[in-house]
Amino acid sequence: MPTSKTPTYIIWNSMIQRAKRRGLSVCFRWLKYKNFVADMGKRPTKMTLDRIDNSSGYYPDNCRCTTMKQQDPFDDFKSWLIVGFGVIVPWMVGVIKIVSYFITHIKWVK
Repeated sequence: MPTSKTPTYIIWNSMIQRAKRRGLSVCFRWLKYKNFVADMGKRPTKMTLDRIDNSSGYYPDNCRCTTMKQQDPFDDFKSWLIVGFGVIVPWMVGVIKIVSYFITHIKWVK
């Protein structure tokens, strides 16, 4: 019986809960913790479970261990920006939206 305190168990349990909340499929074998460990191994230090194709579920050929930085391309931009009608977006996304708006909506004076 796995202990709920191990990093591998925590990542497995989080995967199951996330799949349920988001309606994602999980490899039938991985519904049992021991099968997940047999296929993926124990979680390496400071690594997380990542789906290669986010439109697909949790399967051995679609999952890998990555760092949080690899998973989050906006990791360096953890500041937030409010753009139009109180919508909050990551700072860099907000800058891109604002620049795009000006490029498409502002008539440049010659």
